[in-house]
Amino acid sequence: MIIKLFSSIKFFFNFLFIIALTLGLSISCQSLLAAWTAPLANPSTCLTGNPGCNAPINDSSTAQYKAGALGLGGTLRGYSTAVFDGNVGIGTTNPGYNLDLSGTMHLTGDIFQNYGGQVFIGDTVCPDMSASGLCINMAGQDSGAIVLKSSDVGHPITELAEADTYGVIAKSQKDAGGIGIISYKDADQHAGFVTSIISYLGESAYTGHTSVGYGMVDMNNYVTDGGINATTVNANGNLFSIRNASTAVFIADAEGDVFTNSINSIGTAGLGLYDDGGNGLFIKDGGNIGIGTANPGQKLSVVGIIESASGGFKFPDGTTQTTAAAGGSSQWTTSGSNIYYSAGNVGIGTANPGQKLHISGGGILLDNNQFFYGKDTAGTNRALIGKDDNNNTRILTGSSNKIIFAPGNTQMVEINSSGNVGIGTASPGARLQINPSISSEAIRIVTASDWSPLNIRNSANTADIFRVDQSGILQVGSVPWARLSSFPSACSSGQYVTGVGATLTCAAPAGGGDITGVTAGTGLTGGGLSGDITIAADTAYLQRRVSSACAAGSSISAINAVC
Repeated sequence: MIIKLFSSIKFFFNFLFIIALTLGLSISCQSLLAAWTAPLANPSTCLTGNPGCNAPINDSSTAQYKAGALGLGGTLRGYSTAVFDGNVGIGTTNPGYNLDLSGTMHLTGDIFQNYGGQVFIGDTVCPDMSASGLCINMAGQDSGAIVLKSSDVGHPITELAEADTYGVIAKSQKDAGGIGIISYKDADQHAGFVTSIISYLGESAYTGHTSVGYGMVDMNNYVTDGGINATTVNANGNLFSIRNASTAVFIADAEGDVFTNSINSIGTAGLGLYDDGGNGLFIKDGGNIGIGTANPGQKLSVVGIIESASGGFKFPDGTTQTTAAAGGSSQWTTSGSNIYYSAGNVGIGTANPGQKLHISGGGILLDNNQFFYGKDTAGTNRALIGKDDNNNTRILTGSSNKIIFAPGNTQMVEINSSGNVGIGTASPGARLQINPSISSEAIRIVTASDWSPLNIRNSANTADIFRVDQSGILQVGSVPWARLSSFPSACSSGQYVTGVGATLTCAAPAGGGDITGVTAGTGLTGGGLSGDITIAADTAYLQRRVSSACAAGSSISAINAVC
């Protein structure tokens, strides 16, 4: 009995568990289905997931679509590109354009308008604009399109508007400063064209105003040629006047005269004043003035006759010539482009010329590689002095002429036509011939310690023949260095020379007799102080020889370099 009761209780609890599980699954499924149903227009406050609540926005990349309007109570922020297929309204619930703004727009960046678009301010259409552009207040023709305000907010500095008759008008309030009234039209009185200036109407010169003029300047009939037709003059009788703070700087009067302080040209083209025939005056850049020429070469160049009705002509020396010089022959003769003096001397800088041309106080300047020419009586060029194309100074003579240097009219140096130079002689027979006087040195060479004062080389300039260095050492051909110094008068009696160096080396012979042979070495061997010396040696080893015997009682002072 107890067992059956326990089984019944267990069955009862199992039954309750099954019922609860079934109810829980049913409620969960209904909740899941309700979470993805379309939201209500005004859903009641409820927990997310209950029926009647708005569906949450998923956080995946899957796109979502909302059929109705989307209202936000907070800030809308986008982190990527937003694309709207319809119109967007800001401050309006019924946008009529792609972007419809009702209110004030504040921009801190740039605005880019494409090339094919149009911008309207105060208008929605602009009949005169068929392409891209800016249209401002086209409909309000009597209203200001652009106004520049001054510090006085009640008066604009300049206001641009469309006139009913003549197109654009720039106008200002005269009691707030400005430039008067300017209007523009074309030659046929057509409105809307800016082709000519119809008028400049100035106001009285009140404080703070700029007055263009006192009259009316009408250019209507002079559009094509650029002239000015002034129909009214001011109180001073002038048609046109430009003034600074106190005085006029440019005036055109009723008679057509023009007054100004100075006229300056622009650039380096010069300044010209001409009549309708092209005749007049031209001022070249640099200050030269030409009358009848546009290329004056002097401070005043006149093509034509110069007339002095009174006063005469004043010259640099201060004298004034009022009448023409008396007629008569002149010492100067003109022939074509040449002018010459028949007789007498010509002085430049001197009133007493001593030669055909006497220049005092200056020199003669030759440029462009020109020469001074010297001709003989037959007119043949014999001497030329000048500069060549390589900027070298050249002295040229005829083929058989000499160049002679004669200080004090005494010939000292001569260079003949063969190129020989003679010093102290009028007929040099070598490239350099020196004939000194009895009491003077022929050649003296003073040299620095680092250079050889005398060096004679072969014709190929490849080897020294004779050379003396700065210490006085002599080298002759291939003989080793030696010094020519004061030799003793002779070796001691019974001795002979065994070496030549800074001094002579003498030695007594080893034995008597003649020298009959030579052993290769630094000296001679043999005996005897008299008789002939016979040398039997290969000439390939024989470099120098003594050409002759010395006189009795004398010593060797030189060795000839004869092979």
